[in-house]
Amino acid sequence: MNQLNIIQPIIEDFLIENQINYAINEERDKERNIIHMGFNLENGIVNTYIIIHYSIQIVEIFTYLSIQVPEIKRLQVAKLLDMIESNYFFGSLELNHNNGTVRSKSYFIYDENRVSHNTIDLHFSIVNQLANETFPEIIKICYTNNEPEIDLLTSLKKINLN
Repeated sequence: MNQLNIIQPIIEDFLIENQINYAINEERDKERNIIHMGFNLENGIVNTYIIIHYSIQIVEIFTYLSIQVPEIKRLQVAKLLDMIESNYFFGSLELNHNNGTVRSKSYFIYDENRVSHNTIDLHFSIVNQLANETFPEIIKICYTNNEPEIDLLTSLKKINLN
């Protein structure tokens, strides 16, 4: 096995150890593999993807929220995500302005040295916690007349990534 491809078995061991069901979509060119999981978080159902980019030695983890932000509310939601994101170190929140999807994202770099389950767990937990805690605030903006500033302090108090 190529030393750079050692990361996939480590990730799979992590998922099995944590009793997480997953499916793998292997790319034909072997440049990347995509691992897909679905979760029922406290605040909604999400799809989470782990994408292993072998050529650049990066593992990306995405969690897509189960909402499409209406076009008229996208600027307000983007403002909220920007304000929340300025208060933590790991992970990011992204709004696709074309289709209204929202995702949380984190990534880590790997090399021929083994990546610990703790590293995987940190990034995996971040994307799901961000999705879970941010979802209600996005819903408030989309379906009420609340502005991001109104809910910002509440959001920041809820999101605790320490």
